[in-house]
Amino acid sequence: MYSKSESAPTRRDILRGAAGLVAGAALNWNPLRANARANDRVVVAINQMPPTLDYSLAGGGVNAVRPLLDNIIEGLVARTPTGDTVPALAEWTASPDAQVIRFNLRRGVRFHNGAPFTSADVEFSHQRLSKHAPLYRSRTRHLQEVRVIDEHTVDFHFKGSGLSFVRSAVLQIFSKRHHDDVGERRFVADPVGTGPYRLARYRHFEYADLDAFEDYWGGKPEIPGARLVFVQEDMTRVAMLRSGEADVIMATPFAMVPMLREAGYPSVQADVHPTFSVRFQLANRNTPWADRRVRLAIAHAIDAPAIIRGLFGDMPKHYAGFAPGELGYDPVLMPYPYDPGLARALLKEAGHANGFSMPLTYWANSYYGIRETTEAVVLYLKAININCEVAGIDTTQGLSMNRSLAKDPNGRAVTIAPALLASYADPIEAMRQGYHSSSAYSWYHDAEFDSLVTRAMQSTDATVQASALRECARKLHHDLPIIPIWNNVVVYSMRAGLSFAATARDIPSMLLKNLRFSS
Repeated sequence: MYSKSESAPTRRDILRGAAGLVAGAALNWNPLRANARANDRVVVAINQMPPTLDYSLAGGGVNAVRPLLDNIIEGLVARTPTGDTVPALAEWTASPDAQVIRFNLRRGVRFHNGAPFTSADVEFSHQRLSKHAPLYRSRTRHLQEVRVIDEHTVDFHFKGSGLSFVRSAVLQIFSKRHHDDVGERRFVADPVGTGPYRLARYRHFEYADLDAFEDYWGGKPEIPGARLVFVQEDMTRVAMLRSGEADVIMATPFAMVPMLREAGYPSVQADVHPTFSVRFQLANRNTPWADRRVRLAIAHAIDAPAIIRGLFGDMPKHYAGFAPGELGYDPVLMPYPYDPGLARALLKEAGHANGFSMPLTYWANSYYGIRETTEAVVLYLKAININCEVAGIDTTQGLSMNRSLAKDPNGRAVTIAPALLASYADPIEAMRQGYHSSSAYSWYHDAEFDSLVTRAMQSTDATVQASALRECARKLHHDLPIIPIWNNVVVYSMRAGLSFAATARDIPSMLLKNLRFSS
């Protein structure tokens, strides 16, 4: 509570305090990596540190391996820069009820080791991912059988519609012959795929060298070789670009984009997953935030547009539900407006006129901007007498927390974390995995919501799916298991003479085949 002589902080005070860390980082760039420049290779500084070179063993770190491995390993389907799902290693057809998905494999495709791509590789990859990858098991929970028809045809039989499996693009294809030839240990350390690039050299925690694959089925890519340097510190990537040590940087800090553009470094951006949100553990009905009025008060206490404008240069978007153009988008649904007076009144009505203390855990070192967002939220909530006990955890710990507290009646947790909502490849899967009661990660439990998700999952009619998804978004907006703050945007900055097509509605990645030399 503020005394008469101590006024509550203004929005300008809040954003000035939260921006201090950003400004400090800009003035204190880390020393440059002496070994980053790699002769004739294009050098790309990426913000992710791959924990493994095997998709199936990545666990909660699967998003961190994608900027590297998506260049080496491909799936049966792929994403266009606009986020649409298209055939890659296979075309697909669906039975009238969509319970059988037939993949007709592309002929003439070879792995980097020269082995031909066949149905045996699809079956092997499915079995490997089913054994080791929790996310894949989740996406195939209704899969009943994988049936090899012939060398170039595979049927996937589902209990219910299998179209979500196609849209998810989670089946990455490994070479069975490679595993048979070299064994498990080397298979994990030396990935072999059908992708446009093959791994030439790898130094853990430092970089990976990639060479264009001469026999790539899609045609040899324009960039002959690249070095992907793993640089998690945001301002170090900026410094590398400005010094000429990097040609491209991934996940450019939003505040630095105008300065880089003015200095002659072009950039491109894409709306991507996730939606950064305040997220409430609701299985414990004895916390202040179990009361919807408290969650609504918190929604009105946070000035999300000011955070986006003041900290991030107005680059991210702020949607209440799905984004325009997505299935289930509702133009009527709007974010709750900033109104600290109403927030205080709601807290008083809920019996918390003097405020309370609340744990607030954020996913540190996972995404650009999440730490600065947390600092701003802490100050906004302090202004309505909610004192936050702040702690940072990594992505693996965050996923573990999601699972362990999902149904814990004694759990006490509020997080600022990535949430499944807008710009996810499959909005139906976003609703299921993020908020359905059966999901191991969901902190929200509502029978009506569950039935809406089930309706969308079981239908093959886009009109029915869109209607159910709109109702899902309205339920989330009303019940407030999450409060969306801003929708992620990934920005790629580069030296003059290069152009890049970024992929939207997906996890941020770095597909080198979309990088070009420009005039």
